[in-house]
Formats: sequence, structure tokens, C-alpha cells
Amino acid sequence: MGVAGATAQNPMFQMLEMQNQMLTTMIGLLMNLMQAQGQKMEGALSSSGSGGGGGGNSAISGGGGGGGSQVADSNASSGPAGPSAQGALDKARSMLGLNENSNAGEINKITKKTGIDSSTTPWCAAFAINILKDAGILDTTGLKNPNYCPEIVRWAKEKNIWMERGSTPKPGDAILFDWGADGTSDHIGIVEKVENGKITTIEGNSSDSVKRNTYEIGSSKIMGFVKTKG
Repeated sequence: MGVAGATAQNPMFQMLEMQNQMLTTMIGLLMNLMQAQGQKMEGALSSSGSGGGGGGNSAISGGGGGGGSQVADSNASSGPAGPSAQGALDKARSMLGLNENSNAGEINKITKKTGIDSSTTPWCAAFAINILKDAGILDTTGLKNPNYCPEIVRWAKEKNIWMERGSTPKPGDAILFDWGADGTSDHIGIVEKVENGKITTIEGNSSDSVKRNTYEIGSSKIMGFVKTKG
């Protein structure tokens, strides 16, 4: 920035140089701030598109088995819940929002039926299996460990009540997930409905709470389903 007659020893020249440096520094800081905000927004948009999510430790709440390769019908619908399944869903819905830290007593009324304390132990399997069993739509005879999803998957396949990913479940069926795509399920929930190619679930121990989530019917996060009588 030049001024006629200005020299490096001229006070006006020195002042203008300082202003120029300050302006350059402010522009640099503004550019960095805009870039950081853009990255933050991009990350938020990316995470919001992941659709649902669950908690659970694979040692307690996980499940094994292979994922199917079927292509789901984007307009698939499971229809309304049957009378028995409706009872299971009504119970699950009544618990939406309960958190393991502040509502362990209420959650434990379900999970402790198979020995799980939700305040200390992953509880998604105990939540789903006990609700389905209490509603009379899942006979757990022969299920050695109802709190462990690998055992649930093995048992369901042996009982011929297992459906691979890509199938269309009905309300009241159990849904098992494999977050890491490593062949071992990490989580389980209850199918609430299937509409327009999306599965809505109610899951225990999803972000430490009873939560409703939605997934594409062919999502790679889904391992498969356990058919119930509902």
C-alpha cells in the first residue's frame, strides 16, 4: 500500500504498514473460522444421515450370523401389528425415553427377568426378548442365554425362525444388528413397523435409553430378524 512521499522512516508510512498487517491477520483468522464452521456443518450432516444407532456390548448384547444379499423392495410394508404383537409394542412404546441412569428401576422390571441390571450391564437383549416373551409371541424354549445375541441368532436359525437382512419383517419381530460388519451382531431391537422401505424400531440400550430408530430395509447395519408369532 503506497503513499506518495512515504518512506520507511515516515510515521505515516509505519502506521499504514501496521494497519495493513492487522488487516491481513484479521482476514486470515476469518478464513480459518469459516473453514472450521464448514467442516463442522459437513460432519453434522454426515452423522445425521446414518439413521439410528444402538448401544450394547457384543459380549452381552451382540449376535452372530451372516448378512443376506437380497435386494429389498423400496415400497415394502409389513402391515399392522397382530393382536399379540400389539401388546408387545404397546409395552415397548410405554417405555420410550427411559434412561439407564435415571430410570434403571423401571427398566429393570423387564431386564431383571433374565438377570440383567441395566445400570451396570448392557441390556438391549434382555429388554427385547423379555418383552416379546411376556407378550406370548416368542417361545424361548431352548434359548440358553437370552441376554447374548450370538446365542439368539444361533438359536433362531436352529428353530428355523431366522430371516436374513433384506427380508421384510412384521411388527413385533426382533431385529439384530452388526454395526462393525464383522459377522457378530452388537445389538437387538423390536420392529415397530415397516413402511416405504424403512424399518422403524424400538430398542433398549440405544444411547443408554429406550429409543425409536429408523433404518433402510436393506441397511448393511442389519444382520437379520427373528420371526415371532405375532
